[in-house]
Amino acid sequence: MGISVYRLPEAARETARRWPKIGDHVAEIRLSDGHGFNFAHTGQPHHLTVWADPFKLREAITDIKAV
Repeated sequence: MGISVYRLPEAARETARRWPKIGDHVAEIRLSDGHGFNFAHTGQPHHLTVWADPFKLREAITDIKAV
């Protein structure tokens, strides 16, 4: 299973506004080579699916903001 991410913060905020059931905060993550992060460009422009260990993803969070 992967998580949906966006390369542009505004695209993530717009999706969260459009689909309020998914939550009202957006997390910024910084993915580094060599830490087991895998991704593919999927769906709409600027959208990626990321696959990784959940604990490593949590460690990659750099900021969380309300939508």
